[in-house]
Amino acid sequence: MPTVAAETQVTGLPATLAAPEPATTAPAAELHTQATAGGAGWPLYKIVYDSTIFELVTQTDQSRTPVPLSYEKWRDVYGFATPTPADTNFVKYAWSPTVYAVTFWPGGENYWMWTRLSFPQWQTAGYPTPRNAGWIKGSYYYKWGTSTELFVEGEDGVNHKLTGAEWAASGYRPYVDRGNEGFMKLTWAPELARMSNLSTGAGRPLGYNEWRDEAFPTPQAVQRITGDKFYKDCGSNTIWYAGPAMNRPVSLREWQGAGSPSPTVTGTCSPTPPSQPADKDCSDFATQAQAQAWFNTYYPYYGDFAMLDSDGDLIACEYLP
Repeated sequence: MPTVAAETQVTGLPATLAAPEPATTAPAAELHTQATAGGAGWPLYKIVYDSTIFELVTQTDQSRTPVPLSYEKWRDVYGFATPTPADTNFVKYAWSPTVYAVTFWPGGENYWMWTRLSFPQWQTAGYPTPRNAGWIKGSYYYKWGTSTELFVEGEDGVNHKLTGAEWAASGYRPYVDRGNEGFMKLTWAPELARMSNLSTGAGRPLGYNEWRDEAFPTPQAVQRITGDKFYKDCGSNTIWYAGPAMNRPVSLREWQGAGSPSPTVTGTCSPTPPSQPADKDCSDFATQAQAQAWFNTYYPYYGDFAMLDSDGDLIACEYLP
């Protein structure tokens, strides 16, 4: 459905707007008898954007309920009586292309009939220019725990960050405080995080398209996020960061921006090999045990460079006591 040109003034729907009064003031019981007997019956109204005709039925408690009228009843009971056009307005949010028809049945806001119009319905209605509404049924008002901003998600799924005037135009609709959810940004890194649980630090990276679809909520700027960590592999100088926003190596400037935290060392470090000593002979050792200890220390790294194991059985200087 194309975007429809609309007024730029944001206005709320009227608090009450009664439907046209029935053509008769006869008691409900009498009207019911007339309708079932083929008499005057209930007042008839037609929706302008489709072919539905409604009977505005007065209940025993004097409330009035619109009831869709079947073709057979319209023919047999009402004799194809011409219905009155229903009192319908066409509205939209200024930030969304979706057009709605709202029919003001009597009884107040809870009785109004809302329809998200398809293009054929809008066409049938004569391409009416919708006015900008302050509130549309099915809208969800909410606030994240990481800012004071208010948002509305329309019935069509479009999110919008409200201005003070727009919230006032809605009649200051109550909002849901999603205090343990929100959006964060590390002060020293460009990535954003969408937080599903602020108290535990649970979250995930937030991409630009998702941030745009959420109407660009302002992220809370923080140096660290609950549960995040810096780490490095044993023997490596590269420091990594792991948190809801990302898991990647950090630069020296980023690490310093985070407060130069000590990284957790992961993995098992291999011992630093000893420096190769000067050559030895068996005569340099008083016992075979001394020769064997020296041999065992350097053999794993340099082999039998001193040639203390003449027969290759890994026993050094076998003739020593």
